[in-house]
Amino acid sequence: MCGIAGRVSLGSRSPEGWESEALRLLAPRGPDDRGVHLEDGGAVHLVHTRLSILDTSSAGHQPMMSASGASVIVFNGELYNFSELANRLKGRGWVPRSGSDTEIVVEFIERFGLSDFLECADGMFALAHVNRRTKEVALARDPFGEKPLYWMVAGDAIAFASDPRVVARASRTPPALDAEALRAYLWRGHMVGDSSPWLDVRKLRPGSALVARRGPSAWDTSFRVYFDPTSEWLRLRAEGGPPASDDEVEDLLARNIKRRLVADVPVGSLLSGGIDSSLVTALAARHTNSLATFTVGIDDPSLDESTIARRTSAQLGTHHFELRIAEADALGAVHAALQSLAEPLADASIIPTYLVCRFAANRVKVALTGDGGDELFAGYTRYLQFEQAMRVRASVFGMVARVGEATMLRLDPTRDFGVSVLGPRKVRQLTRVLRFLGATGIDEAYSELTSQSMHGVVRASYPVRKLVLPKGESPIEYARMSDFSDYLPDDICTKTDRASMACGLELRTPFLERSLFRVAARYRTHSLVGGRHGKLPLRRAASRALGEWILEPPKRGFGVPIDAWMRHRLGGLYEESRDLLAREGLLDLLGLDDKVLRKRYDEHRRGRRLWGQELWALLTLGAWYQHAGE
Repeated sequence: MCGIAGRVSLGSRSPEGWESEALRLLAPRGPDDRGVHLEDGGAVHLVHTRLSILDTSSAGHQPMMSASGASVIVFNGELYNFSELANRLKGRGWVPRSGSDTEIVVEFIERFGLSDFLECADGMFALAHVNRRTKEVALARDPFGEKPLYWMVAGDAIAFASDPRVVARASRTPPALDAEALRAYLWRGHMVGDSSPWLDVRKLRPGSALVARRGPSAWDTSFRVYFDPTSEWLRLRAEGGPPASDDEVEDLLARNIKRRLVADVPVGSLLSGGIDSSLVTALAARHTNSLATFTVGIDDPSLDESTIARRTSAQLGTHHFELRIAEADALGAVHAALQSLAEPLADASIIPTYLVCRFAANRVKVALTGDGGDELFAGYTRYLQFEQAMRVRASVFGMVARVGEATMLRLDPTRDFGVSVLGPRKVRQLTRVLRFLGATGIDEAYSELTSQSMHGVVRASYPVRKLVLPKGESPIEYARMSDFSDYLPDDICTKTDRASMACGLELRTPFLERSLFRVAARYRTHSLVGGRHGKLPLRRAASRALGEWILEPPKRGFGVPIDAWMRHRLGGLYEESRDLLAREGLLDLLGLDDKVLRKRYDEHRRGRRLWGQELWALLTLGAWYQHAGE
């Protein structure tokens, strides 16, 4: 796992100090080594920081040139099926110089082409490959967005990096902030699509490649999408074919886990106590008798899963390590967790994620996670709620509610009478229900369900995910595909990447692999969901691996009590952020009303309304802005 950056121009050199800034900002992503490649008088400028996992010797140093010298690469990530690709290379006479998977990547692309590599690679990665003769630059990102990659055309140069701040600094004229993208962040809680906080800095989307070719005076860029979950799901639905089986799921998951245990450094597993991480840990324990497991214990019983994790570890015989977190510990990590963000992110679970990553990094350099299981197999509680709510929308009651929704909102159930009768929590739920019922289609309805709900303060005009469901498909399928395209890469993968990289820990996700996705996509909704539970195939696999007891505990989120924190502990930090944004002109740029923001904080502090998530989103925006220019 690493940090990568580069600037390739038609002749100009990088701005003064760009290299040192890139190395400084990328240092947490790669604390073990750093490298720089310069040629053509500085027109080609590549930077790399390394977290050594495979071949920790100097033979794995980057930027890495191919054996022929025709190309050079910077690579961030892991290639899990590197031995299979190495066998194809050996058939062409290749003789390895190292045990690094980066060498396999650069040699494979040179011999077989980028398209062939992307079609067969099983891994998480962001890469930049430069043809030294033509100066053609190829950028690519893994299928599910586990590793970040940003890019920008600035004058006669194309710049790219793991961190958008590095890209923004590659231009002699700093790019302006993207007001619409930041408004979308406040609505969704994360940056959306290919946006970044800066107007000209774009994020390469998952499953995509960009090729930049030199023209006489400008770069000619072209894109290729080599994997799109929604398109793949629609194709599999159209083809029909045999139903998926639990045996296929377990076999593929076991194969993925075995591949992800390969490393030249210690490997562990983050064990939350939930179905997904418990199943991953159980299958991993079959391949090693020295697996270390790491769990966070939280004082709040509604969030704590440490007892379940302890029992799972005891049954599997892992070396178990548990970190008990009091409220003061979590609050103490807020600054460090927020400083790890290269872009705004309002998912408060980054705090316990950061803490468990920091804890695990004291003993291992690699850890397995259960991320992706909920999206693959319909495990989120909101999927069931969404399906039920869409049935209500389709009923006579739903039609009547939509007709009267605007009037009901004008009456405003949040006023003193409504709050005193219903209480702040019921008022928040009622307002969300009214807006959900008033949405014009399934896409807007799901957006209302999953938004940060900064209603009355900001509403972004970004496009919601459009997907016409085939006849007879459940709304749950829309939710799954929407999350694969939006929530998973832009929130979950962003959170885990930033938190783990800040701690020098590599996280590997066995669920995020294309073959397993294709099997999961073949399940019909009724085979994934039953009664009050989703991800039935994983529940059955977990019960076989651990026993029926693992199915008994209710699903818990890996979160923090943000409403309570924003009322008491973090109020001062929120006011600092709001004042900073006002002073720097960002409130005006985003069209935010400072009086409304102050009123909402006062309502929340006095317990009249629950605005905790909205206040946290603004707090994290201010924290990001404070460090963006450092």
